[in-house]
Amino acid sequence: MHDLINDLAMCVSGYKCLRLDDMLKDNLRHKISEKVRHLSFISRQYESYDRFSSVNSFQSLRTFLPLSNYGGSIFFLSQRVLRDVVPKLYCLRELSLSRYYIYELPSSIGDLRHLRYFNLSQTPLKWLPESVSTLCNLQVLILERCSGLSKLPARMDKLINLRHLNIADTSQLREMSEGIAQLTSLQTLSKLIVSKSSGLKINDLRDFSLLKGEISIEELQHVVNVQEATDARLTNKSSLNKLGLIWSSTFDDSRNEILELDVLDALKPHENLSTPGAQCTVEIPKLRRFDIRRCPKLVSLPTFSFPSLCELSVEKCNEVVLNSMHNLTSLTQLKLEKISGLTSVSEAFEQFPLKLENFEIDDCEDLVTLWPSENIVQRPVNLQTVIVNRCPELLSIQEIVGIGMLHIENCASLELLPDNISSCRALIIIKCPSLKMMTSLEDCSTSLELLTMRSWVNLNLTNLMGSFHNYSRLTQLIIDYCDGLESFPQGGLPIPNLRYLVIKACRNLRSLPDRMEQLLSLEGLNVEDCPSLTTESFHQLNIPPNLFHLTIWNCRVKPLGEFDLHKLTSLESFHLDSVYPDLVSFSNDNDQHYLLPPSLKSLILWNLPNLKTLSKGFQNLTSLRHLHLLNCPKLVALPMEDQLYNLRSLTIDYCPLLKKRCLRNEGDYWPIIADIPKVFPGEVVVVVVDGGEEVLPEGDSKFDCSSTMARHSLEKSVQDVRSMTKREFLTNAQMIE
Repeated sequence: MHDLINDLAMCVSGYKCLRLDDMLKDNLRHKISEKVRHLSFISRQYESYDRFSSVNSFQSLRTFLPLSNYGGSIFFLSQRVLRDVVPKLYCLRELSLSRYYIYELPSSIGDLRHLRYFNLSQTPLKWLPESVSTLCNLQVLILERCSGLSKLPARMDKLINLRHLNIADTSQLREMSEGIAQLTSLQTLSKLIVSKSSGLKINDLRDFSLLKGEISIEELQHVVNVQEATDARLTNKSSLNKLGLIWSSTFDDSRNEILELDVLDALKPHENLSTPGAQCTVEIPKLRRFDIRRCPKLVSLPTFSFPSLCELSVEKCNEVVLNSMHNLTSLTQLKLEKISGLTSVSEAFEQFPLKLENFEIDDCEDLVTLWPSENIVQRPVNLQTVIVNRCPELLSIQEIVGIGMLHIENCASLELLPDNISSCRALIIIKCPSLKMMTSLEDCSTSLELLTMRSWVNLNLTNLMGSFHNYSRLTQLIIDYCDGLESFPQGGLPIPNLRYLVIKACRNLRSLPDRMEQLLSLEGLNVEDCPSLTTESFHQLNIPPNLFHLTIWNCRVKPLGEFDLHKLTSLESFHLDSVYPDLVSFSNDNDQHYLLPPSLKSLILWNLPNLKTLSKGFQNLTSLRHLHLLNCPKLVALPMEDQLYNLRSLTIDYCPLLKKRCLRNEGDYWPIIADIPKVFPGEVVVVVVDGGEEVLPEGDSKFDCSSTMARHSLEKSVQDVRSMTKREFLTNAQMIE
C-alpha cells in the first residue's frame, strides 16, 4: 500500500518534484526536466560536489530540502556546493542546510532574493554574512542550536517580511541588533537578549503583538528601571504559552536585588500561560516539568503540590527546596545537582516519589545514602536508570528492584554495590577506588548487556564474573585505567556473544584474553596504552574473522605483516598509533602481498616517525574513504591520485613535509584534495595544523601535539569516521576517549 501511494504521489507531481536519490539510482540525469521545482534527498555523512553537479541545470528550482535518517547526526558538505551550486539557484523559495558542518556562508547567498524559508539549525556557523539582510522576502529564519553563532546581521530591519526568527539554544549570541525592533510582524521570537548598550531593549517587546509559542528573555540584569519591563506588555500577549526569564548567574556590586524583584513582578505574563520556563508563575495542578537552578540563598518556600509533575530538576539549591514539595505522585524523572545539606534523598522529601523511573544525582558532597536500607516502603519500585556521580561520602547503594542501568562515577568512599541487581542490563563503574572485590556480577549474568569499568584499582575479573557463569547477553565490555588488572580469566572470556571489546591504559596487564578467535561475534577491538603487554601475547593473538574495527595504540606488538590483516574481509576501520617506529611504508618486499585488506574504508595513522610514503601498498585499498594522519614527520607522499578523488575526509596534522604539498592554492596536491567534503576544524576542506599554519580559520586555537587536550580534540575529529558502520559501539567507546 505504501508503494502504491508513493507511486500515485509521484505521478500527480509529474516533473515538478524530484528525489535526488531516485535520479542517481536509476541513472536518470538526462531524462529529468529542467523545469523541476522541488528537490529532496537523503543526507549523507559526506556530501561531495559530484552528487549535486547536475542541480545547476534546474533553474526553476523552488525547494532544496535534505532529509535525514539519522537522529542528531552532523553531515559534511563540500565547499564547492555552497560556492558554485546553491547561490545560483535564483528561484529558490525554501532552502535547508540544517545539520551540515558549515562554518561560513558565502556572501553570494544574498542573491537568492526570492527565498522565503531558510533553515540553518544545528550548524557551527559563527555569523551570517550581511548579505542575508537583502533577502527581503524571507519569512522564516531558523538558527536554532547554532552553538557557535555570536552575531546576527546589523541590518535585520531590512527583513520586512520576516515572521519567524528561531534563535533558541545559541549560547554564544550575546547581543541582538536594535533593528529587530522594527520587525513588528514577528510571530515567533524564541529569544530576546536585553542589551546593555545600543542593542535590543526589553521595552521593544511592546510592539510585538503577534508573538506566540515560547520566548526566553535573557540578560535581565541589564534592565535599568521597572518601567522598561512594564512597557514590554507581556500581559497583552495572550498567544504565548511558555516564558523563560533569565538573569546572569554572575553577581557583583552592580546588581540590585530589589530592582530585579520588581522587574520580575512587572513581567507577569497573560493568564493563559500554562507551561513554565525556569522561573515562571503557573497554575500548579497542570505543571508537568519544573526546573529550579542556581538559587543557593533560597531558604524558605511555601508548600507546593504538584500532582501532575513528571520531571523535576533542582540544581545548586538548599535541601529546603526539596522539603517544600508535596504530592509528587506522577513524578518519573528526578535530577539533583549540588544540593547543599542533602544526606539522604528519600528523607529530603515529605513524600518520596515512589513512581520514579529515572534518577540522577550529581555533586552532592554530604550525601550518605539514597534511601534507608531498613525502610523498604520508601524505596522506589519502578526505577530503570540510576546515575550517581561525585558523591564522595556515599558508602553504599541499597537494593534497587528491577534496575535496568546503574552508572556510578567518582564516589570515592563507595564500598559495595547493591545486593541484588539481577535485572541490570548496563553497569558502568568509573573511579570508585574503595569498591570491594566481594562484589560479584553472577546475579546479573543472564541480563547484563553492557559492562564498563574505569579506574577500578583492585579489579579481578575472575572473581567479579565468577567461574561457572556464561554471560550470554553481554555484548560490550570496556575496561580502562584499571592498573590492578593483570590477566583475564583462564580459558577465555565467558562472553560468547561479545561484539565490542575495549582494553585501555591497564598498565599492568600482561596478556590478552585466550581463544579470541572463538569470539565469532566480535566486531570491534581496541587495545590501547598497555605497556606491559609483551610481543609474545600478540603472537598468541588470533584476530576473530568478523572484525570490522581495530585500534592498536602504544603497545609492543608483533610485525604488522604477521597480523594477516589482509585476510580480514570484514575489516573497515583500522587505527594505528605509536606502534611501529621503524615503519617506512605499507608494502612488503613482494609488492603483490598487501598488508591491509581491500575492504578498508577508514585508516587512521598517528605517531609513525619514519613513515615516508602511502603511495606503496595502498593500490588495493579501492574502498578507502577516510584518511587521518598525525605526527608523521617524514611522510612526503599520499596515496595515488585516483584514490584521493574517492576520499570523503582527509586530515593532516604535524606532517611538515606533506604539509607543503597540501597548502591551499599552492601545493601540488591541492587541486586533487580541494573538494573533499569533510571540514575539520575550520573552513578548509583539508586541515593542516602545524604551529601557525595559515589555513586555520581566524580565532581557532593551534594544537600542541603533545598535550592531552590536543589528543582529545583530534580523537573527536575521527569519531564520526568510525561511526560510519557501527554507531552503537563508538557511542559507548566515546566514554573512554
